[in-house]
Amino acid sequence: MGVLNRTVGLGLLLVIGLATAGCHRRDRTIVDDRRLQNLQRTAARDLGCPAVSVEVQRLDERLFRASGCNGWRDYAIVANGPHRYGGARWQNVIPLAERASVELMCPPDGIGYEGRSPRLYAVAGCGRATTLELRCGAVDCGWVLASPVQTTAVQTVAPPPSVVVQPAVEATPAQPPPGYGASVTVTVQ
Repeated sequence: MGVLNRTVGLGLLLVIGLATAGCHRRDRTIVDDRRLQNLQRTAARDLGCPAVSVEVQRLDERLFRASGCNGWRDYAIVANGPHRYGGARWQNVIPLAERASVELMCPPDGIGYEGRSPRLYAVAGCGRATTLELRCGAVDCGWVLASPVQTTAVQTVAPPPSVVVQPAVEATPAQPPPGYGASVTVTVQ
């Protein structure tokens, strides 16, 4: 009986081991130097700069931010296919301003944003404000609402005060000292 239990136990252990090894999915989205160079070239094309001007920052295991030439874009590595590098590619995440324009019902160039962290931004425009967070799901990554859209008071900015320069009319002495000139009075209206 002891030999049978040991044989069954070893057999069961072998079956579990094989099932675990067979069901284990390899990570097809490993980012090595070759993939980072590919991302740098892709971002350079998207940003309109030379690849040497692009810097890549890793945000998490799937998200990367490329910046250069006064702009930045977010990318996610996604994989399709059965083998390790099968279909793995860089997916361009919809830019923050474009995503915020949908939520705020405002054109992208009318939106201001402030970074709270690399993945969390407060956005405002056209009298509305919200917070967007960069998140990844099972299939893709994108900017999602982290707080409800709120209506904000639209503030009008008063124009700066105008400055009027008027020469002062003064009696001048008969013999002015050297370097003496007409004085100027500045009034702010």
